[in-house]
Amino acid sequence: VALLERKGRVIISTESPLPSDLADRVYQGRPEHLHHLLAFCRACIGESATLASESAVLGVPALYAAQVSRGYLDDIERRYGLVRVVGSTDPAAVSRGIEKVLALVPKEAQLRRLRLLEDTCDVTDTIYRSLTAFAS
Repeated sequence: VALLERKGRVIISTESPLPSDLADRVYQGRPEHLHHLLAFCRACIGESATLASESAVLGVPALYAAQVSRGYLDDIERRYGLVRVVGSTDPAAVSRGIEKVLALVPKEAQLRRLRLLEDTCDVTDTIYRSLTAFAS
């Protein structure tokens, strides 16, 4: 947290209680508004694979720190560089990963986001077209 606070404001979204020295950084908004906040963040750092991938779709670089691998995050990291997968929660490894995530220039992150969106199908539209074609 100290490393991140040297770069900007830190907001922590968590489902678990935090130590008292971090309590003032807890996200206070409504859960359904979290992505609005995330869209304006410089980076997303954490152990949530879901939030890391959602962050990438928003063009916000993410660091996923966990010992459990997620193939889709590995793919986003390899193809677009919008997620940094750190297979550890070791503070030194996470710190190195944070520096790499923050090194990505926001305008470049947005360009990578556009490539990601261009390369990805709209799942809702695909399902809708499949169902309406089947129903016809």
